[in-house]
Amino acid sequence: MVEEEKCIGCQTEVTLETINEYENLKKENNALKEKLSKYKLDMEVFREDNSKTLHFTGLPTWQLLFCLYDFAKDYLDNGLVLNGFQKLLLTLMRMKLNLYGTDLSYRFGGISDSTVSRNYNHVLDVLHTCLKPLIRWPERDELKKTLPLDFRKHCPNCAVIIDCF
Repeated sequence: MVEEEKCIGCQTEVTLETINEYENLKKENNALKEKLSKYKLDMEVFREDNSKTLHFTGLPTWQLLFCLYDFAKDYLDNGLVLNGFQKLLLTLMRMKLNLYGTDLSYRFGGISDSTVSRNYNHVLDVLHTCLKPLIRWPERDELKKTLPLDFRKHCPNCAVIIDCF
């Protein structure tokens, strides 16, 4: 005995109007995605844009920003939400613009305040470790030579002046 195969089919009426509406929605979706990508805080937004780099990070050129990232990227792992560059950017923005964690959490796609804080502290540790060998602190006699005369006269034990604007 031969069993009959069951065939299930579906009929839809696709009209030219439905196809046109689909194509228009597809174009609108792509246009919105492109517009949104201009506001995403990632490497491509800063590439070749020195004024944006200076405003958000305090670094004068995007090449310097990329160089700093390249120098530290082996220690800045890509997380589930933020990649290594975004973690560095978040840290530099917090230092330069004095932004609250909540502000940064919204700017970086709705991450939690604790994620902002954790990434900020981690990147600071990474930058300290990576950049510490590049910092040379002069000897005391070298420092005294460049101290203003009034300081040398009235504060003879002063070695440096730290100006916190």
